[in-house]
Amino acid sequence: MIAGAPGLIPPLARGWVHSVHIQRGIVDCDAPYISIDVEDDRANGNVEYDARGKLRRAEVK
Repeated sequence: MIAGAPGLIPPLARGWVHSVHIQRGIVDCDAPYISIDVEDDRANGNVEYDARGKLRRAEVK
């Protein structure tokens, strides 16, 4: 999941993983999810997976 995260955001496909977090929604107590921050020299992005490893979203910030 982590190594493949940059490839899920085409403009950042040659980027690198900046950080990885396991988080839980604060307001509505959502189930935990994995947030992977990706960056390169031009932009930043975020890839999120649910607790089971299913892709939730991949986007440029």
